[in-house]
Amino acid sequence: MLVTRYFDSADVDVLFPFGYGLGYTDFKIKYNKVSLIGDKVNVNASVKNIDKFKGKEILELYLSKPNTKLMDESYQIFVNFAKTKELKSGRKDNVKLEFKLSDFASYDSKSQSYILEAGSYIVRFGNSSRNTIPCAVIELPSRVIIIEG
Repeated sequence: MLVTRYFDSADVDVLFPFGYGLGYTDFKIKYNKVSLIGDKVNVNASVKNIDKFKGKEILELYLSKPNTKLMDESYQIFVNFAKTKELKSGRKDNVKLEFKLSDFASYDSKSQSYILEAGSYIVRFGNSSRNTIPCAVIELPSRVIIIEG
């Protein structure tokens, strides 16, 4: 995963990005709703087979964390995935993906704590590391201590 993070952050072209799969079918993917309950992020999405062949699609969720003086973060971090059922031509499936924001806290050696820095956390959605779109922005107005040292 370290290599994928480097290539995504450096915007270097790769032959097969993380999550890339070869298939015979095209899909229309869209996120329908994003919600934040406590520190759990929920993304509801729909996938429609827009081709003549049946197939499955994998949806991926990524998180872009704010860059701060304390930490220089990767462009995006893979956080979850879901796979559709096999879809015939014209058929649709609804998929739910979720993750806890606190699971992506960073360690601050100065305070010896796991923290979420203040700033914009961008939730990204797509079917490979090179095909993501922002679907939500979570604003943290101040630093949040997840585990105090």
